[in-house]
Amino acid sequence: DLRTVMRRVGCEGEKITFIFDESNVLSSGFLEAMNALLASGEVPGLFEGDEYSALMSACRDSAARDGVILDSDDELWRRFTSIVQRNLHVVFTVNPSGGDWKNRSTT
Repeated sequence: DLRTVMRRVGCEGEKITFIFDESNVLSSGFLEAMNALLASGEVPGLFEGDEYSALMSACRDSAARDGVILDSDDELWRRFTSIVQRNLHVVFTVNPSGGDWKNRSTT
């Protein structure tokens, strides 16, 4: 689950490489989410409502452990996405000789 991976990276400080191949791509929406993650450190709409509140609480605890005092959820969110960008690496593997490589590479 991407939420769990991002929580581990952004709140617990783990360095994670997320490896997936073209057979894991179920829709173009998944590729769009990965693109957003790589571009900004976040996936819009991934954390909402209670999940967002729980994430902010975990981020606040993480920042306090690191001796960082942040006042607002916006500051916590920026810290979270910055840590995700720094510590989460995405590897996407494809088989150029078969599959949908030619179709997907043009989109």
